Amino acid sequence: MHAIAEELATGLSSVTSAREVLLDPRAIVSNPESARQMLSIMARGITRLGALSQILRDLVDLADLLQGRAASALSRVDVRQVVHRAVEEVGQPAALYPATFQISLEDTASLLAVDPVRVRRALVHLLGYFQRAASGAGQITVTGRQAQGSYEISIQARPGSNEAAARGRVRSVRDEATETRERRGRYLALLVAHGYVTASGGQMRVEGSEAGLRSVTCALPAAAGSP
Repeated sequence: MHAIAEELATGLSSVTSAREVLLDPRAIVSNPESARQMLSIMARGITRLGALSQILRDLVDLADLLQGRAASALSRVDVRQVVHRAVEEVGQPAALYPATFQISLEDTASLLAVDPVRVRRALVHLLGYFQRAASGAGQITVTGRQAQGSYEISIQARPGSNEAAARGRVRSVRDEATETRERRGRYLALLVAHGYVTASGGQMRVEGSEAGLRSVTCALPAAAGSP
């Protein structure tokens, strides 16, 4: 609950601060560039609040799953359909998050035996994690391959040149505090993704360091007879 409160407060704070500037006509006329920056900040805040709203809905859904009030609707689904739809959904706010996506799936005729809606939600949260974690125009790669009785989907981020340089600079206390709040919010997305993958009979593995996650791999059940 503390992480939810922090994420909500951060989103509201950015929207409120930008709103105060935009409500002053003199500020807009005298400094239009600042107004554009405030609009960008407000857009990011609204996007974060929307993401938090979806996370809360997914947490309620997961609670229903764990307590037996809902069931997973398992079915045979094309792995390409699940992955591409998740990437399309996350890639919508491209102007706010300039990271690009690259998809490379082996055995593209493979079928999964999963709850397609919930697995797509899991991938959306994981992709969104790496998207929001990137500080520059890096690249997020999604790869897939057959494993023993499962199909493994791996997500990892490759930083852009600006991001690599930024990591070498010393952050101020304020920047570090903001980053901590961001990480708490992204942790909720990982929690939801793990719950959905597990509910579909899969497993999720993470690889990271002090700087954050390097990659996440979801091993999802393959449908019987899938190549």
